[in-house]
Amino acid sequence: MLAIVAAACGVQISGGPSSHEVEPDAGARDASSLIDAPLDAFVAPPPPCSAPSVQTGSNCFTLHADLLDFTDAQASCAAASTGEHLAIVRTSTDNAAIGGMIGSAIVFLGGSDAGTEGTWLWDDSTPFWLGGSNGAAVAGAFADFNPGEPNNGGTPSTHEEDCLAMRGDKVDAWDDRPCGPETGAGGIGQTPVTYAYVCERAAP
Repeated sequence: MLAIVAAACGVQISGGPSSHEVEPDAGARDASSLIDAPLDAFVAPPPPCSAPSVQTGSNCFTLHADLLDFTDAQASCAAASTGEHLAIVRTSTDNAAIGGMIGSAIVFLGGSDAGTEGTWLWDDSTPFWLGGSNGAAVAGAFADFNPGEPNNGGTPSTHEEDCLAMRGDKVDAWDDRPCGPETGAGGIGQTPVTYAYVCERAAP
């Protein structure tokens, strides 16, 4: 009887004139595959993108009208339960969609050259622009700086402007703006520097 129970559980039986192993049944194999499945197989899909948010492709953009500096805007997006970050503008379609939400406002987007002056990176560390106003978009990247931008506060530079903003009053073109309150010499009255901002998350 013990040998029969052991064989039914897939235990190898030896000691007799022959030995054999019984395969677990299909139900046991299916249960095992569920246990070994990656956790992301059970993660719920992102919620649909609905008004007043705007969807382009698999990206959902949401305008936040409260005025924050760049760091606080980043933190506000990241605090959302749906895994948001400041908007990354990958295409002219993205740019137009965001522009359609903001009217004539100035809003922070998820780009900065605070790490290395003149090397503009999105929040996910993807480069999109190299240089100042005479620079160029990284190959294959979309960029829409207003003529003469980015200029780091003008020529000569009067203050740091390391964070990316879209200007609804400039036909949705981009501008470099201070990330926060100006403390250096030569500041020109942009303290505190707070704008509305656009967050992005994945959409189904």
